[in-house]
Amino acid sequence: MLTWQEARQHTWDAVLAAYITKRLAKIRGPLFVIPHGVGYNRRRFASTRDDSSVGLSRYEHTYQGRAFATRIGLSHEEQRSRLFEGARDRAVVIGDPVLDKLVASVVLAPQIRQSLKAGSRRLIVFSSTWGRCSALRSAQRDLIRHLLAQLPADEYVVAMLLHPNVWHGESEVEIRSQLADEIDSGLLLIDHNTWQAPLVAAHLVIGDHGSVTAYAVALGLPVLLAADGATELDPGSPVHDLHTALPHLCTRSELRSQIEQAIDNHDPTLWKPYTTEIFGLPGEGLKATLAVLFELMKLPMPARPPRPKPVRLPEVKKGQEITSYRVSVQLDQDCANGTVERYPELVSTADDVPGSVIVSCHREVDQTVKDNAEIFVRDDPIPVEEAEHWIRACLADCPGTALSAAALTGGGCVLMFREDTCFITARGDPFVVAAVVYQRRISGCPDTPVEVVVTMGGWPHTVVVT
Repeated sequence: MLTWQEARQHTWDAVLAAYITKRLAKIRGPLFVIPHGVGYNRRRFASTRDDSSVGLSRYEHTYQGRAFATRIGLSHEEQRSRLFEGARDRAVVIGDPVLDKLVASVVLAPQIRQSLKAGSRRLIVFSSTWGRCSALRSAQRDLIRHLLAQLPADEYVVAMLLHPNVWHGESEVEIRSQLADEIDSGLLLIDHNTWQAPLVAAHLVIGDHGSVTAYAVALGLPVLLAADGATELDPGSPVHDLHTALPHLCTRSELRSQIEQAIDNHDPTLWKPYTTEIFGLPGEGLKATLAVLFELMKLPMPARPPRPKPVRLPEVKKGQEITSYRVSVQLDQDCANGTVERYPELVSTADDVPGSVIVSCHREVDQTVKDNAEIFVRDDPIPVEEAEHWIRACLADCPGTALSAAALTGGGCVLMFREDTCFITARGDPFVVAAVVYQRRISGCPDTPVEVVVTMGGWPHTVVVT
């Protein structure tokens, strides 16, 4: 790592820069400028002093009246016509090495989901660029809360990708503080250096006009926009055309159905006409980029083509264990089959999950939540005598609790309602058993003996009450 002053003291065989600024004219050596995102599409008058896309303007490319970059990398030939005329003969199409890396890494999606502990859940990626028109600023952080409150925790996992400018502008401490409840409700805050892996593994992306959204479309993923950033895009760019055509997520309406419809009805071929105008030389980006560098250094290209590297596994800023859920149990007329859905209590309300009850585990420390929980579950197995003692103590300490259950050493669990004097024994996941038995009781069905099959997170769970 060199300081700016040290870099200026040397003459280099080649200089590679992922941006263009007049300061680079002071570096000695042939300069090769490449995009640092999806081509050149964003407008920012402070950088360009005109309506050009950032990276293509006369102002950026000239120093003392002359163009100074030796080569200008374009991700697509289309960008040449938007480049400052005096620099067009220096432009060369290099494709997009990042997209090539993402495409090559799609085979790693199962491994990436495993590293995120997503299991069979659908991975929803929320991506935000920086600035006032970004998803984070336009949709506000309430959207993340609503996603977590409306998507069942056993069927969906939500990951957040933030532009490096957001991290550097607000700091990790501030971001984690502002999103503390969401992170403790299962939101996976991804380190910005490992953003590529969750994108590769995503089932759907909620984005804005940033590069991640365009990469998602090029990967064939369903995309919903959470912000309208068209005013920050060059209206002559194909990314602007794509942005204005993509469907929007209506944040004032129920979110789950919109997401499910976007996934189930997705047709990736619909967006091919846009991506073919955004990304050139598919699969050849790294080779084309290296060819320019070796040319500038006056060296022959290696005989062996460059080897693609896989995306890095994601680094996640995780929160605390979820210890309380709002639980919705839907049973059929005979109370013998049904579904169980769980939503983090910290971000959900009764309006988010009508007819739900709060189920807390014995590790819950928030007294307000404990006071409001209808059901308490101890999920670490203990002997039956200890379990019965814990249940009685739990019901005594929590006056609002109607049912308490505990897992037993050797399998099974034991439960008791506040209004009862006898314990109920059952087999199955104690959390599911407690929720189902409670729902049967308030539905007027007998407690025993019964076998109930419910689905939670797409998997069947059998509850046997003896």
